[in-house]
Amino acid sequence: QEFDAPILAEKFRKMIENTEVMHNGKPLSVSVSVGVTLINTDDTINSVVDRADHLMYKSKEAGKNRVTAG
Repeated sequence: QEFDAPILAEKFRKMIENTEVMHNGKPLSVSVSVGVTLINTDDTINSVVDRADHLMYKSKEAGKNRVTAG
């Protein structure tokens, strides 16, 4: 089965990047760094969250406003 989550996460990232948020009458640009992973049969909630969190930080280290899958 194809791993579609990175494609969906990238669409989500682009949607956020292209959305203006008004704050005190001024437009703000918003970005997001995303870590995407699959749940394996031997995973726990903690192992999945830890892996996704690690991938999110890899996105931030690579320049922010990115999707990293693993």
